[in-house]
Amino acid sequence: MKIFDGKFSWDGKKHDDHDPIAWFPGTYDLKIVALPDGDKGRVRHLKPFLCVYARTGDGLSISAHPEKFAREICRRFSLDIEKVLWVEDLLQEPDRYEIVVFKKSGHLADASLYSVEKRRATAGEVHLIEKELAALARWKEPAGAKRDG
Repeated sequence: MKIFDGKFSWDGKKHDDHDPIAWFPGTYDLKIVALPDGDKGRVRHLKPFLCVYARTGDGLSISAHPEKFAREICRRFSLDIEKVLWVEDLLQEPDRYEIVVFKKSGHLADASLYSVEKRRATAGEVHLIEKELAALARWKEPAGAKRDG
């Protein structure tokens, strides 16, 4: 189920009690979906949400430090950072998809601190990502549009 599919931008300014994603503006393509719930006999997803983000070339890249980006996405869409399969779409082959894993590493006051690890997507993850992105693309097609395949 689609939660968000579009451009996600920030202006690099502080507007509330939360720091901005970055102190310079930027824009990313962002897709968030709730993965289908497991039916009888099917395994449930440990991470029931998929978040795929890709740089647009407009503004600052958050690729090297995605923590504030992920926190803001979770805050705006009421997600738990540890229940999301985070994927950076590098927009080039081979190894197009990079999995971003946030591991709790401590606390500072009421906020959890996370370390970040990145790795190539497994074949199963690539299949899941591409299946969900294809479903989003079909959902966006105008009524009566001809589909290939």
